[in-house]
Amino acid sequence: MLLGRVPIIWKLGLHIFFAGMLVVSLLAINIKGSYSLTGDVTTINYAGSERMRMYKIFVLLKRYAGEMTPENREAVEAEMESFGEILYGLRFGDPAYGLKGNGTGEIRARLDKCIGWWEGKGKPLFSSVLDAPAPEEAERMLAEAGFEGTVSRFVEKIDGTVKLMEENTSKKVRTYLLLQYLIMAFIAGIAVSSLVFTRRIISVPIERLRKTMREIAGGDLSARVTVDTRDEIGDLGEVCNIMAWRLMETQEAMLERERLAALGEFSLGIAHEIRNPLSSVRMNLQALFNKAKEEGGEPDAATPDATTREQFTIALREVDHLDGIVREIMNFARPPVLCLSSEDVSDIIDASLRMAEKELGDKKVEVVKDVPEDMPLLPVDAVKIKQVLLNIILNAVHAMGEGGRLKVFVSVGGGEVSISVEDNGRGMVPEVKKRIFDPFFTTHPGGMGMGMALVRNIVEQHGGRIELESTPGEGTKVTVTLPEQRT
Repeated sequence: MLLGRVPIIWKLGLHIFFAGMLVVSLLAINIKGSYSLTGDVTTINYAGSERMRMYKIFVLLKRYAGEMTPENREAVEAEMESFGEILYGLRFGDPAYGLKGNGTGEIRARLDKCIGWWEGKGKPLFSSVLDAPAPEEAERMLAEAGFEGTVSRFVEKIDGTVKLMEENTSKKVRTYLLLQYLIMAFIAGIAVSSLVFTRRIISVPIERLRKTMREIAGGDLSARVTVDTRDEIGDLGEVCNIMAWRLMETQEAMLERERLAALGEFSLGIAHEIRNPLSSVRMNLQALFNKAKEEGGEPDAATPDATTREQFTIALREVDHLDGIVREIMNFARPPVLCLSSEDVSDIIDASLRMAEKELGDKKVEVVKDVPEDMPLLPVDAVKIKQVLLNIILNAVHAMGEGGRLKVFVSVGGGEVSISVEDNGRGMVPEVKKRIFDPFFTTHPGGMGMGMALVRNIVEQHGGRIELESTPGEGTKVTVTLPEQRT
């Protein structure tokens, strides 16, 4: 996965670079082989021409020996000079003739013998014949030297050398052809590897991304792209996953709002149906209680009238309790009407803490407040935000034992103000944390379960958000974030 973090353009560039280097190396070997074969062919051609040149010198000497004209002598000497130069070039190389020499051991030995014959016998004899005063003298010199047989044997050596050169060249041609096949195989392999590489780093991830996006477009917001690289396509996959996750969150939030709206309408209908009869029950109980009080005077606690009065008192208290529940339901079901004004956050926090002063004092809770100076004024409904903070503070007090620690702190940034309330209480398990904002869900005995649902309604009505972090056994932090300006 070393290349997983490398951008695609670099991956392709490196692949093309190394593939190009390999192709260039193979082509360089191919060119070198072609050059070598060209040199071998040139060598064979010159070696073959030495055979003809030797016969030409021999014929010229026999024909014109003893009666050489300057022109004929010059022609024979030129042929002899060329013969010697080419013979040396075949052995040691000669750029003038395009000869590179021959490094094969047996061919080198044969050429050494040919050079030895030429320098020790052929060239001196030819020079002597050129200087012969008469044709008879030249013929005598050639006959005594057995020149015709010597030339034939020399030509046989040349032919044998040429044959060896041809065999050696044939081996090179076979090797060269094999090399050609290997080069074509390598180039084909590079082409295939390029296709595989391109498919692996581009085609497959894009196809995977396309498939996932189609699934998301089809409504499956749980679909995710498998991201195994950190290049551009990997980044695009991560963005797609984030988009799907946020769409899922948005969909869940919309469903939750729809559920709460339906629940609110249903609750509001029930509350209206209960409130009117409840008011009638309270009025009648109050009338009966007053009548009993007028008729009975001030009986002591032991009389039947005292018992009846106590029963009326309990009934009236429970009716008031039911009326309070109905009001809470109606407050939740109806969007809160905000009365906005520019308020100091520190003053709102202080007021909320004072409202919870008795509960904080009863449990000897240590309160730590951390609010920066020069805080911006917030456009909020102070009464509603106090209600939000008071509800959160009281929940924190209920979650802590005696001697707990409550921290209230504020942070500013990004055009928002965040008010956090943190306790060191018992914390929440994930199941409770998940449902804490649901209406009618409570963990407090005797609670109605409307507090945090109403808190979220008020915060969202202000254009803010509420976040909760909690660890069982360590505590809970609730953060209310509000915009500095209303849009």
